[in-house]
Amino acid sequence: MYRDAVTQPSRLLPLLLALSGCTKPSAATTPPAAQTAETGPQVPDDAIALVDDQPVPRRGFDEALARYAGSGPASRDDRGLQQRVLVAALTGALVQRELAALQLGDAAQLEQRVAPLRAALALVATPTGNAALPSWWARPPLSDEDHTAAIAVAAAIAGEQVPEDAIAAAYQAQGDRWSSDSPWVRVDVWTLRYDDDVGVDACDEYVAKYRRCTESMPAATRPTVLADLSRQAGAWRAAAQDAERAPMVATECEAAATEAMQSTQPLGCDWGSDAGAAEKRARATMRGNTRATAEQARARLAAGEALLALAQGAAQVQPRHLLTLDELPKKAAKAVRNAKPGTTTAAIDDGHAWIVLRVIESHGKGALPLEAAREDVAAELRTARVADALAQLPETLRARHRVELHPALQDIDAARGETAH
Repeated sequence: MYRDAVTQPSRLLPLLLALSGCTKPSAATTPPAAQTAETGPQVPDDAIALVDDQPVPRRGFDEALARYAGSGPASRDDRGLQQRVLVAALTGALVQRELAALQLGDAAQLEQRVAPLRAALALVATPTGNAALPSWWARPPLSDEDHTAAIAVAAAIAGEQVPEDAIAAAYQAQGDRWSSDSPWVRVDVWTLRYDDDVGVDACDEYVAKYRRCTESMPAATRPTVLADLSRQAGAWRAAAQDAERAPMVATECEAAATEAMQSTQPLGCDWGSDAGAAEKRARATMRGNTRATAEQARARLAAGEALLALAQGAAQVQPRHLLTLDELPKKAAKAVRNAKPGTTTAAIDDGHAWIVLRVIESHGKGALPLEAAREDVAAELRTARVADALAQLPETLRARHRVELHPALQDIDAARGETAH
């Protein structure tokens, strides 16, 4: 599917080489819009659609196609790529209309409102990565601000309140989940991963060799490729922990390696020899480079700063996370076992990431009553509802508005259900 051209580093290479100056894509052309007397306002040729009779500019659509296609296999004539970008561009315009109706125009307030949901959604694994970035998402043409707006609109559609009977039913259905032989602790968790280990041999081999290959790429494009490699590794890591998806992970990584070998031939990358030693050196370097960031996060949490204010860059945050001590890495469990509420741990190295914990409350071992678990059950139910609303946002919003596509794009749009969510 076309999302792979965006999410897999090997398919990003032609794009990034193009952006670095190797290739300049040609300008897009659009057939003239059809004119009829009966259909009302017509879509101008500099727009992709009319939404409630207001034009959606075509420029972002064309620029996105040019960036994604570059000079590689993701051709601008690929109807699937066009469909994906069209869905994203049109949904972005619909989201802005919904946002205006919700009177959520203040960017700072909107970000503050959405940040906890984004953090929760990012922890829900999906086949395309996580629930915060649904399969219809395409950047470009969408921006970070569009992302925030889309989550806000999805949350409004899902609704704020979770019925008490639904919370009680979920608590009862989860049964043994709320009983443990280990003590319970509620903590703010700040995590910064410094390696890309997946835990699947084929995937770890691919990641190591691809990272080594990036040394042959233009310096200007290397950070983008490495960041995308980390995101892909994270998606595979999450999939490997899912019993239903785990059997396919190795196959996906092997396919990615085959494709990467072909797409990186012009760079002369070494895909034959082992890259384990190089990966160990890269891990050690990243561990050292990220230590100062972890120490800064620890100091800010100890000073009482809100956890969500530290959700920057590659760091992940889990506000008010409830878990048992045996669910924590051993070093982290030892650090909070007897800690009083308000205590902030030192930056802990678990072998893969830096972790900082701030203790909020503790409970003894055994069954956790509904009163103690209510916050978590309600949050999970709400997150699931928002995730569903976000995944289905393109179709939901199109049903709420009058949308007329430019005639040149109507055939492309006809099969949008295959990629919309």
